[in-house]
Amino acid sequence: MLNHIVAGYTLSLLETCVKNCGYRFHIVLANREALHDFTKFLQPGGNDLIPIRIQDKLLRIIQVNKNSSIYTRHFLLLLDNHKE
Repeated sequence: MLNHIVAGYTLSLLETCVKNCGYRFHIVLANREALHDFTKFLQPGGNDLIPIRIQDKLLRIIQVNKNSSIYTRHFLLLLDNHKE
């Protein structure tokens, strides 16, 4: 069972790291295993137990990174997976 409070804090930490860490962190974050885990959270109807606010926070992290100056091509994989 997912602890939503822990998930919220984890996403806050991830958001801080995405904003403040460099290219190497983004490469690690964009590996296929991490992308697969992210897309599980974002699948429509895939996991109804995850609150919308947690899903929205994850999408906001992706969007902030997309709009930042340190955007890398590796996050295109995540965005493409979400669109499918």
